[in-house]
Amino acid sequence: MSQAAAPPAAALAEVEARVLDVVRTLAEELGGARAAGAVTAAASLEREVGLGSLERVELLLRLENAFGRALDDGVLQADTPGALARLIAAGGAVEGPARPARAERIEAATVAQAAATVHESLWRRGQSQPARPHVYLRRDDGGEETITYGALLSEAAAVAGGLREGGLRRGETVALMLPTGREFLAAFQGILMAGGLPVPIYPPARLDRLEEYAQRQSAILADAEVRALVDDMFETMYKAPGVGLAAIQIGVAQRIVTVDTAKKDEPKQPQVFINPEIVWTSEEKNTYEEGCLSIPEYYEEVERPSEVKVRFMDLQGKAQEVAAEGLLATVLQHEIDHINGVLFIDHISKLKRDRVIKKFAKAAKREAE
Repeated sequence: MSQAAAPPAAALAEVEARVLDVVRTLAEELGGARAAGAVTAAASLEREVGLGSLERVELLLRLENAFGRALDDGVLQADTPGALARLIAAGGAVEGPARPARAERIEAATVAQAAATVHESLWRRGQSQPARPHVYLRRDDGGEETITYGALLSEAAAVAGGLREGGLRRGETVALMLPTGREFLAAFQGILMAGGLPVPIYPPARLDRLEEYAQRQSAILADAEVRALVDDMFETMYKAPGVGLAAIQIGVAQRIVTVDTAKKDEPKQPQVFINPEIVWTSEEKNTYEEGCLSIPEYYEEVERPSEVKVRFMDLQGKAQEVAAEGLLATVLQHEIDHINGVLFIDHISKLKRDRVIKKFAKAAKREAE
């Protein structure tokens, strides 16, 4: 059996240098100088450089641009820049089909009314201009499929209906593992319509690392759900309006607190505290008039430590510690009480607390009648 001739060493070295440059640029964009510094010809793209399945797709596109030709998807299986270079130098390419010419030319779209969300924009276009092309989708065979606003709206609505019937809750994440195509677009829009949060994930580049891949994708889904919850909490808090909110106050049993103590005439200063824990309190006390979204229209002065130190995780999962004083210290103590099952009325006299409880018990009884 004959073997293909190996590329000359000089040609391979040139290809490898270009591959390393592309990989290093992408690694720096995604993981900073540390990731870029890990790039060598023998470095594992997944374990050492941190390029998973999604990042490999981006890498393939950049390599195609760098070398001016389409590359076979098999290139994605290479685990080192050196292996990538050998495949490319050996001719790991496919002939790229010509892009079909479009006969029609459509005028620029006009916007009658601004849309607040992506799926609202699709709905308006689908109603007002259903036949207008929305996506030109290039197929693997080189052909092109036109997807109109009306068609995409109809298909997305069907997906949304199925998800609602299946019990999808607002803000719940939905993993989306589909190739980029018509089904993907309809599913993505349908999840948004149903009130869910679409999280595109990609199949593992290597099956021998399936467990590691599954753990990473689970973390991505959990992170997306936390971020959606935080957005919902801030929306609720600002609407109330309030300066702090615990997740349990909107019916979610998570140890998450959102805070913004900025004054009305100041820019917003949103802060997120995940798994907050008070690790130190001052002996000096402060008294603030406190209220609570859980006990509307009732306010009472509460004495608390004037300064605290709080240990928590931020949205990036990094451990942090903050020294707070004044209003911020009071708000943090108030909200951390919430996630520990304590209300601010638990800090006032028994007589006042009993009056509040009696008042809300009567109100609840009237509503039930």
